[in-house]
Amino acid sequence: MVQKELEAKHIDPDITWKDFSLPIRPDVSVLTTDVDDHEMVVLNARTAPNIPVAMSVRMSMSIPFVWREIVWDASWGTYRDKVKTGHRFVDGGVLSNFPIRLIADADPETAKIMGDVDPAAAGNLGFLLDEGIMVAGIGPSDTRRPRLRTADRVTRLVDTMMGSNDADAMRSHPSAVCRIPVGGYGTTEFRMSKERMDALIESGRQAMRGYLREHFR
Repeated sequence: MVQKELEAKHIDPDITWKDFSLPIRPDVSVLTTDVDDHEMVVLNARTAPNIPVAMSVRMSMSIPFVWREIVWDASWGTYRDKVKTGHRFVDGGVLSNFPIRLIADADPETAKIMGDVDPAAAGNLGFLLDEGIMVAGIGPSDTRRPRLRTADRVTRLVDTMMGSNDADAMRSHPSAVCRIPVGGYGTTEFRMSKERMDALIESGRQAMRGYLREHFR
């Protein structure tokens, strides 16, 4: 899917981070989790220049029993000079679902990953999908849960796992967080009615308006 989107923009579908980071491209990073090294991995031109962008995105959205994990191929080289060949990767939200510190902090270690930039030179904004705030006007999910008990338990585990708050980082940067209500929706609720989808979109729209009113009067 990501490859098709790249093709639609006349970009090589197998483009690597090294080529994607040319001056005409934006500075983009993708988060994933190395389940073998138990660490959060940030993929970009500085950390893993030879891995394809599309594969990085696919890696970052691997949810057990939903989308299979991705195994690091030797042709992708290293990650920050670490050999990752054969390691398994899943969604970055397993360890950090809201890594606002990557764009808001300026410590030397973060600079090695994100580049030597001044976070205070421009405003930082992170959109937090907050499960603790219910979406107005919606009832229980109309998406059927899996019938298999194991799959149902995994689905609930994913919902809990992906709802982690990164609380310390948010407390450190309160003005950089826009909370979008998503209460009543599940992480793996891929097939929802148009009414529920419209309500979710409107939830984000109203949250953004409220944030702008509060911080940019």
